[in-house]
Amino acid sequence: MRKNQHTRADRTRDRILRAAIREFSEHGLAGARTSAIASAARVNKALLYYYFRDKEALYTAALEEVAGKVAGDAIAVLDLGCSPGERPAAFRPQPLPPWISVPYATGDGSLPHRPVACHAHHREERL
Repeated sequence: MRKNQHTRADRTRDRILRAAIREFSEHGLAGARTSAIASAARVNKALLYYYFRDKEALYTAALEEVAGKVAGDAIAVLDLGCSPGERPAAFRPQPLPPWISVPYATGDGSLPHRPVACHAHHREERL
């Protein structure tokens, strides 16, 4: 039962984080509303503040989530077996959210990018 509670708490936190990424992407830190984030995550504001002490902490967590996905995707390219020259072509990141100063999150708050295979892998697949 304890494991179920932990899993449910993780899902709730993830829903809040996805909603926050969408809200911050659309409105920035100043324009984002915690009430909109809570509503989109299907929680009340008290629960939102249980997981994140304030709006800035939520923003920081959202930024870390996006940065972690980008870093993970960049590292994954190293595991593709590409030559150094093929690596830049294999990693095609999506633009970052506007609240990081440049347009990343999809409408559902997910981060869509995954590295593509390098040219050498395409050759092997055709053989």
